[in-house]
Amino acid sequence: MAYKVEWTNRALRDLKKIDKTQRTIILAWVKKELETAENPCALSNAKPLEGVDSGWRWRIGTYRLVGTVDSEVVTITLFRAGHRRDVYRNLPKKLQ
Repeated sequence: MAYKVEWTNRALRDLKKIDKTQRTIILAWVKKELETAENPCALSNAKPLEGVDSGWRWRIGTYRLVGTVDSEVVTITLFRAGHRRDVYRNLPKKLQ
C-alpha cells in the first residue's frame, strides 16, 4: 500500500530555503522511502514527536521532515522541513 505525501504551504516554503543539493536529496528520499513504505512509522529514521499529538519526524542527514500519518486515508502530511536545529521551533501542540 503506497502512501500519498502531501506538503503544506509552510513545508514547501521551508523546503525552498534549503540549498539545492540537500533539497534534491530530501525529495529523492521522500519519493523512494515515504511514498513506497508499507508503514512509514516503522522506517529506521522515523520517530514520534514528544509533546505533539500524532506527530512524526523523519531524519535525512542533518535535516528533518515533520508531519502526521493517516493510515485510514493513506496519506502523510508534511508540516515542516528544515535543519535539525530549527525545524522544531514553533510547532503547534496539535498537528492537523
